[in-house]
Amino acid sequence: MHLNQALVTEGNAVMFPSTAEALTQRNEALRNLTAIPAGPERPEHSGLVLPDFEGGTQRIS
Repeated sequence: MHLNQALVTEGNAVMFPSTAEALTQRNEALRNLTAIPAGPERPEHSGLVLPDFEGGTQRIS
């Protein structure tokens, strides 16, 4: 959780714009997509380890 919270630098959420200008920028970026871009793997998004159904552990990435 702390790694995710440390990512916040300002109140701007790309998919949930709060101004008309940000909405226009988001919509234009979505219209220009030809494929969903794959970003680099980030440790703060893959650091959760859950037990599997067999009683072992499984890394969620």
